[in-house]
Amino acid sequence: MARRGDSAPRGGGGGGVDSSCQYCFFDLDINNHRSKLALTAAFVDATDSRYGFSNKDVRKLGGSELSRLNDYMAMDHEWSTRATTAVASPPISGVRVIVRLYWDVAPLAAENFATLCANGSGQSKCPVGESGKELTYRNSKVHRVERGFVLQAGDFVMGNGAGGESVFGKKFKDERHGLNLHHDRSGLLGMGNSGKNSNTSQFYVTLGKTPQCDGKHVIFGEVVSGMETIRAAEEFATSSGEPSVDIRITECGPHIPLSTPSNGYWFDRPDPESFSGITPEFVIKPRVGIIAPNVQVAEKFRNTMGSCAAVTMYVVDIIGSDDDVTIQARSDRRRAGMFCVH
Repeated sequence: MARRGDSAPRGGGGGGVDSSCQYCFFDLDINNHRSKLALTAAFVDATDSRYGFSNKDVRKLGGSELSRLNDYMAMDHEWSTRATTAVASPPISGVRVIVRLYWDVAPLAAENFATLCANGSGQSKCPVGESGKELTYRNSKVHRVERGFVLQAGDFVMGNGAGGESVFGKKFKDERHGLNLHHDRSGLLGMGNSGKNSNTSQFYVTLGKTPQCDGKHVIFGEVVSGMETIRAAEEFATSSGEPSVDIRITECGPHIPLSTPSNGYWFDRPDPESFSGITPEFVIKPRVGIIAPNVQVAEKFRNTMGSCAAVTMYVVDIIGSDDDVTIQARSDRRRAGMFCVH
């Protein structure tokens, strides 16, 4: 099996992002949660005096106030036609998924993915491809979710898995070392294709072991943070593969550890001074590590934290009594050491 290191020569021409971009992120909006939260925030901001809310910021309302939001919105003549359900809580899993790219294994696929994440970031203008579509994953759909198999996205041309375009022009070749890697666990990042040497922009994240993909699809990275967000999307898998709710990539880009926020959610804060009426804010969720005597205690602590923080790993302080648990604990230590988050 090919070695998965951290450095590599740059891939093919035309991408514009090199191997210094070791990590990328993409944010998943599941079932329009972001727009529903934004609408609820706008309702509270506009009607705080009418309904006597203690604060114009929905995030600062008390439990009893939050429990009455649905009734207030339903009976409000102006707002009842704009929303049927109030959404005042952030997504429990957060929205951000961070991947590590295998530049030494599949430099073409890594450059293609990194560039499609980076294009249009900040104030830069997003280039347009031969399809007439912007070459970016931003605002594209997750078109396929099959439980225990894959979550697939990246078709920003057609939006249904029938299209796609690479940053190199059209399709690019399979890379042998990436084909030699095994789909032996969840969280692997691979290229979607329609046959040999037909890679474009479509990618997938494995949701379990998928040996049927070995030798057919190029693996070029892995999820190092945010697998809980992928699992949240998996809850909307169907037998046909088309997710039962709308799932979109709302933001993406290069990820710089200890600089780029690692987990959280988007909050479109009402802002009358803004041209659009809102100011988008990424609300960071703190990450914590757990040291516990056993799995049960660690999971209880994780569940108690709820949506207040993201638990990325735990260490089970048991030596010799349970080989499986000890192996998992060591695996968590390696992963925690490999990737620094804040």
